[in-house]
Amino acid sequence: MNSVPEDPNVARAARLDTATLSDALDKLGIVGQCYKIKPRDPGFRLAGRAWTLKYGPAANPCGTVGDYIDDVAPGSVIVLDNSGREDATVWGDILTEIAHRRGIAGTVINGINRDTHLCLSLGYPVFPSTTGCAPARTACRSKPPVCQSTSAALAWRPATS
Repeated sequence: MNSVPEDPNVARAARLDTATLSDALDKLGIVGQCYKIKPRDPGFRLAGRAWTLKYGPAANPCGTVGDYIDDVAPGSVIVLDNSGREDATVWGDILTEIAHRRGIAGTVINGINRDTHLCLSLGYPVFPSTTGCAPARTACRSKPPVCQSTSAALAWRPATS
């Protein structure tokens, strides 16, 4: 796994629990973040700079769902907006394997996630809005990406009792 330089903002966010971060964002007027997003395993934790991608109508010719993966820096959190779709997935075992090997911190998906066995066995954090089996072939991303950023620090760590 790649060594990732320490980012003080990510380290600070990683020390906070999710409820504290959510309350702070609410106080700033930023509401609705991570609605219905949940970890595939309750033990999953993640923190890192967000690398975002919004899926849209397929370009012609259509790209593949993961043709961006080599652009994501180690330590980043991949955030995929598939508009909450449940009929087409944008993440599965192949991307989990590559992301894990590249040292990516985890993946957040507004949409369905399939092939969850590998993320569970590797301990690679995946946080989808739903899970199940859906074809990947119908979920092509727009070209160029609608949204791509590395400016936000994300963290997920439930409060401890």
